[in-house]
Amino acid sequence: MDGAVEKLPPNLKFYHAPHPLSQNLLDRYILDYLKRRGFDTAAAIFAVEARVGDGPPGFGCVRFLDILFFFTSSQEDDSLSRLIPRGVPLTHFLDEFPQESESSSKPESSLPEKQGTSNVPVKVFRRDSRQHKTMGQLRLRPKSNKGGDVANKDDTSIEKDELISEYHPSQDKNVFKGRIKTFKEVETFFTSNEEVLCCHFSSDGKLLATAGNDKMVSVWNVESLCHLGNTPQLSNMITDVRFMPHSTVFATSSFDTTVRLWDAADVSKLLVELHGHVDQVISLDFNRHEPEIICSCDCNGEIRLWDINELACISIYKVDGGVRQVRFQFRDLLAVALGNMILLVDVEINKKECLKGHTREIRSICWDQSGSYLASVSEDSARVWSTNSCWKCDYELYSTDSMFQSCTFHPVHSLLLVIGCYQIIELWDCVKGSKTRSIKIHGGIISALTDSQEDGLIASTSNDGHIRLWR
Repeated sequence: MDGAVEKLPPNLKFYHAPHPLSQNLLDRYILDYLKRRGFDTAAAIFAVEARVGDGPPGFGCVRFLDILFFFTSSQEDDSLSRLIPRGVPLTHFLDEFPQESESSSKPESSLPEKQGTSNVPVKVFRRDSRQHKTMGQLRLRPKSNKGGDVANKDDTSIEKDELISEYHPSQDKNVFKGRIKTFKEVETFFTSNEEVLCCHFSSDGKLLATAGNDKMVSVWNVESLCHLGNTPQLSNMITDVRFMPHSTVFATSSFDTTVRLWDAADVSKLLVELHGHVDQVISLDFNRHEPEIICSCDCNGEIRLWDINELACISIYKVDGGVRQVRFQFRDLLAVALGNMILLVDVEINKKECLKGHTREIRSICWDQSGSYLASVSEDSARVWSTNSCWKCDYELYSTDSMFQSCTFHPVHSLLLVIGCYQIIELWDCVKGSKTRSIKIHGGIISALTDSQEDGLIASTSNDGHIRLWR
């Protein structure tokens, strides 16, 4: 390579190419790695086959993980490419081995570290994400992992099923022609013996907020799997929690008739408290197009739009009957679960439309990523409505044994609806008809589901007091 510049593979555009002697160096690092892990037999076999000497690895400036990633992702005939599946992140491969201490396992990253968003160790090849906005220019500074209980993954029996892809959606470009293969649990959190009723990811997928009958919100760092803290306990149960788009600020609705705003940067401090409802507030959501606008509804059919900058109610809608849930599309279209029908309200021009088809009360609604599809579930059926067909029901599923309770679209695969029932989730590929796959994941009713497009994760909550993360 006299004077020549080697062209890096596209998936290494942020990393340095390995040293010309990286093959020998790689072998030495692998041998050293196996010895330090205690795999003496494997180390001896590898030393003979690779013809590696006993000397310690040199060239300290060259990173072993970068070299390993280069060889497994770019060389067709390399022996390691047969051991590590092409395209699978190194974090997935290294999870099979015991973890080193932070000082020895923390890799150096050639990407600039984001300031003020997290103080947890940087993960291997972590993607950069959109920067947070916070109330009062606050930024997230996670606390230590004290006070949060992480449950043992063996505390309950989970049925394994082959449905959804295990690796990151950013690497899911041609895999399986867009359909899923395995559904795997990532982590389980145990909160208390109280029911967990609601959950939501922040826009960048780094934070998860959960709440319920314990009358406070628990905030979790999804990357480090740490408990960041709890809000002060309210006087009554919390019915819904939603993050402001691209922010660490989140809002709660409660049976105490209030809407409150908090910041995950310091969950102990209340930012805003909005009063106006006279009945129990059931649900709320931020307008994704105008994040300063938030909608809330109560059990008496009153729907309010608030401007949190002005701390004032700007619109009030009154409907007959109790409202179960409100969810904004990415523009100004608001979906309202009202009895056995859905009310669509364009809050900009005050245009209303009603979607009918369910025979029982709608328990949950959700939008897909594009905003073109709206899903709704009642105990006996699930429906998917489409803007492309003037809000007709394009897909319909009837429950046989399970009563549907919650729903969310899969964050990676389009028109794959995840439905929460009693103890199990149903995965429904809408395009393929009425066939579903069932997986037992909880010990009680799955009260809420939410998804993170950034990490391809799904979170589930239940009245068994557990919060589970899935991919």
